[in-house]
Amino acid sequence: MKLLYISAWIPYPLTSGGSQAFFMMADNVRKRHDLSVLLYVHFEEERQHIEELKKLWPDVTFYIFDDETEHEFLMNHPELSPYCGMSRKDRMQCKSYNYLLHSMQRKIARKRRKCDAKHDDFVRSNSTLFMENVDLAPSFCSYVNDIASQGFDIVQIEFYEYLPLVYALPEHCKKVFVHHELRFIRNEIEVRMFKTMLPIDIMLMEKKKAEELAALSAYDAVVTLTDIDRDILKDYLPENKLFTSPAITQTVALEPMPFKPVNGVAFVGNGVHFPNVDGMIWFCSEILPIIRAKGINIPTIYVTGNWDTKSKRRLKKLCPEITFTGFIDDLQSFLNGKLSVVPIRIGSGMRMKLIDTACAGAPIVTTSKGCEGLPFVNGKNCLIADSAEDFAEAVARMLADETLQQTLAVNAQSSQSNMLNENELLEKRIAVYEHLIGAPLGAPSR
Repeated sequence: MKLLYISAWIPYPLTSGGSQAFFMMADNVRKRHDLSVLLYVHFEEERQHIEELKKLWPDVTFYIFDDETEHEFLMNHPELSPYCGMSRKDRMQCKSYNYLLHSMQRKIARKRRKCDAKHDDFVRSNSTLFMENVDLAPSFCSYVNDIASQGFDIVQIEFYEYLPLVYALPEHCKKVFVHHELRFIRNEIEVRMFKTMLPIDIMLMEKKKAEELAALSAYDAVVTLTDIDRDILKDYLPENKLFTSPAITQTVALEPMPFKPVNGVAFVGNGVHFPNVDGMIWFCSEILPIIRAKGINIPTIYVTGNWDTKSKRRLKKLCPEITFTGFIDDLQSFLNGKLSVVPIRIGSGMRMKLIDTACAGAPIVTTSKGCEGLPFVNGKNCLIADSAEDFAEAVARMLADETLQQTLAVNAQSSQSNMLNENELLEKRIAVYEHLIGAPLGAPSR
């Protein structure tokens, strides 16, 4: 089977759950079928990441769109240039106007965020509802069309930012979209959390929802990572287009680690993803004060991943016990012996951090949203709490009870091992492709 994967983000290094989900599935698929990957290089450091990825995947064909590719493409297709046919003077003026336009848009957005922050509306100031869509340049869309026309059985696009690319694909190819997070669900959650909900917010939310669903309907198949997201989409899309195919995680195939009593608290996730920031601010500002009021000594709270200076300062002010670790190479060993907290309130999809923690033999306290779509049951293999009071009580119970820690941690290991088998997950994704083509293709091409 000849497959083309198009990702909105460079999937290496594995610094986010989305990167891990894309990387691990592609890493397994490439061993069975003829895989190509198309990536857009926006920053110089991404080139090095791609070179590292090429060494890991020597059998994968890479199509890289960067400044050099775009220049060469525009030389062969001058009609795609926004300044085609203009005099040199007009081109320079238009480029200046375009720069000023984007500069002013960025300044306005910053001013709006500052205004929202003054009104203590942190969620509004960071909501995806007001984020502009990724600018898909005409040259990039034509490049995607050219590559996708090279006889692929399946063209798969991943991440919301590239959702509209379906309209740029050739008609004859089978099109798959992997939806890591239903954006309209995230928008609805965020809008409900605004300090003041305005009519324009509802209008914009419904407009973006309609655009998202329209683009999804143009695909031959939409893959969600959880049954919950698939069931939500059943109300809007034909059921025969919808498939659940959970992500393969890096830790599923590893030998689970033995239980260690808790000697610290950990949160896994980077500060680039706003639901992580919101969750930790909620944890530090509303949950920890309740725990302190109970007279419980707060152990060191380790926060992994990349966080900006502003977020670090804000969280440190709320919680002096926090230590920012940066990227952790061996996350499983790091989590062993720590209580994993997942105070996530926003989003949809599959939280890889819970599976990482389960494999590490560590106990978990999470929200319902945090463990959504995963085999975690309150009181059996984790504690689930959705209010600040209940979450604080769950953390306090866990810190005080080593037997509870061990029972839940061991059960969590068993749950993820039984339900997230690597080979079964791979077969589930391959079955989607075979369904689209009409029948199994027999022996794999690799």
